[in-house]
Amino acid sequence: MKKLLTFLTLSALLLTASDHALSAEKETATKPATETKAAGDAAAKPAAPKPLPFQGTVDTVDATASHFIVKRKNGKTHTFIVTPETVITKDEKPAKLTDLTAGEAVRGTRLKSGDKSQVLKLMIGPKPASEKDASGKAKKEAADEKDM
Repeated sequence: MKKLLTFLTLSALLLTASDHALSAEKETATKPATETKAAGDAAAKPAAPKPLPFQGTVDTVDATASHFIVKRKNGKTHTFIVTPETVITKDEKPAKLTDLTAGEAVRGTRLKSGDKSQVLKLMIGPKPASEKDASGKAKKEAADEKDM
């Protein structure tokens, strides 16, 4: 009796699984080719990372290795990688990474990759008064602190 019950249960499972596979195959066959291709393209291409803002005080600079380290108020550090495509300004004028020194305020945009970030735009020096909000205080740093 147990064998018969087991056989019937397995048969029912096989019929259900094959019916489900056939219905999924029919759905794929009935979709237009452009819709199936678009879904495949979306899965193949990962979403491009969004540029994120950052700001802080420079702890160390290594111009030969093209990176600098920013120390946050909570004591944690974050490494920023500078590439040839990085746009660097100091006092709103074009600059180079060699113009950056420890202790300077920096801000800009970056692409985050693990515990390091590729710098897209680096602005050296304090934020000009024209970039401060109406109350005279710098805009919130909290969002930057969480992302670093």
